[in-house]
Amino acid sequence: MNMKRTIVLFLVMVLGLSLVACQGKKVSESGSLQGTPSSNVQPDGRIGDGNTTFKFWRSINARTAKVMDSHNDHPYYDILAEATGVRPKFINPPIGQEEQQLNLVLSSAKLPDAIHISLQKHYRGGVDAAVDDGIILKNMTELIKANAPNYMAIINADESVRKDSYTDDGNLISFGAIIPDPEMRGLSFFGPMVNEKYLKETGLDAPVTIADWEELLTAFKENGVKIPLSWSAKNGLEGLWDAFSGAYGVPSGSTFFQVDGVVKYGPIEEGYKDYIMLMRDWYSKGLIDPDYVSRDLNKHIKPMLVSGELATTIGHLSYFNSLVKVAEVDNKELILKALPYPVLNEGDRVHLRHYVPNVKDEGTFITSSANDPLTIIKYVDFLYSEQGRELIYWGQEGITFNYKEDGSRAFTDYINNNPDGVSRPDANRQLLFRDLNTYWDWGDQQYMYSLPTQQDGWEQWMKADFAYALPTSMTPTLEEGEKTANIMSEVDTYVEEMVTKFIMGIEPIENYDKFVANIKKLGIVEVIGYQQSALNRYNKR
Repeated sequence: MNMKRTIVLFLVMVLGLSLVACQGKKVSESGSLQGTPSSNVQPDGRIGDGNTTFKFWRSINARTAKVMDSHNDHPYYDILAEATGVRPKFINPPIGQEEQQLNLVLSSAKLPDAIHISLQKHYRGGVDAAVDDGIILKNMTELIKANAPNYMAIINADESVRKDSYTDDGNLISFGAIIPDPEMRGLSFFGPMVNEKYLKETGLDAPVTIADWEELLTAFKENGVKIPLSWSAKNGLEGLWDAFSGAYGVPSGSTFFQVDGVVKYGPIEEGYKDYIMLMRDWYSKGLIDPDYVSRDLNKHIKPMLVSGELATTIGHLSYFNSLVKVAEVDNKELILKALPYPVLNEGDRVHLRHYVPNVKDEGTFITSSANDPLTIIKYVDFLYSEQGRELIYWGQEGITFNYKEDGSRAFTDYINNNPDGVSRPDANRQLLFRDLNTYWDWGDQQYMYSLPTQQDGWEQWMKADFAYALPTSMTPTLEEGEKTANIMSEVDTYVEEMVTKFIMGIEPIENYDKFVANIKKLGIVEVIGYQQSALNRYNKR
């Protein structure tokens, strides 16, 4: 019997599909989204008659796809259907073919009833254009406002979440999307880290300023560390998550930002030249990985941290646990220590870093082909209810989680230390229905990242803020989006090529002003204008 079938039978037999008994359970303060009513469903917890269905196109997570081909086969599919009386027919494209399959779906004469995707990224002109083109139901937003009380209560409880949930034309874009708990919004999960053993061997304090960093990297080199600093450069310097560049008030890659409401483009700012000169100097001194351009996160950065080849990088909060365990298996000792985002002068504050947005960018959209829009809305809204959130995120009491004396939840060993060897990340997808998740629980994150080194990671990285970041839910017009895409395809390529040459010393730094002039010739000022217009419209929502 395969794993998928085993899980289904286990859950169904033990639970007896007794979902109604789960209603009214005590929920922890950290697990309750502000302003959320209990549910929009009937007292018996059902929306449909048990056979009610709709076609639902959405991607399947790679971890989920390890053991099942479709969400229809998920062990919690039947449990969720029992709770709602609705049995969606999920249409899941193969891993890696999502965009190709989506294009086929959107060009089809007969659309599925609902799609879950980022239309801002994957449809020409975004959500507003999809509505105008007749792809999305024209009155979808009005129907959601009238029939999704759980969702509407959540987005209306926080003005910034509300603004991020609409387009400039007033169409909802976050229905069905993950909305993190209030404590999660703005939290940093990426930042600088160092091999603590190497740090102690230098006798130096944890670096704070750029000068401190240079002193530390130099000491690493003198102590024989093979690579003082490297990072995943799949996206060029953006893999640094604005570390180092933030000290100069600019983002690390080919990125736009804003200061006091004025949009800017990093590489043409004076601070960016100073940043590149720093990286060029460090590269010439052997403080930066000579092969940083080709470094892949999983193939190079993680293994080099574990082996001891690499002293410092910009990494994820999970590394403080996962990579340490990998090192233990290899009979190596690894202790990672978080470092604050570096500043130019002690007492400065960095205004660019990684952060969790108010709303994730994928939402559920009801298409113009939908036969029963209200059922879809109520089904998705159920996922925002207390019962729905608990079922999708936590599973079932006594099986996947238990309530503690203080009313908070804690996962059982069936999730944390699965007897069949299912890892916690895999369990989130295979043993829980997290692919349908609509919120990000702060209490669970506190548990997952409870090590002192991880708690310190949050403390160190949150010394910086993201005040210069552009809102993630800005919506350019169709014309703005097309012109921006055309111009930036050339700009991004040119900037990445030239920045690499500057850092490696191939291009004289005296040519930097010419570099900026060429970027302007390619049309960057025009794009800045489009970004400014989009920001102005966003601020008026």
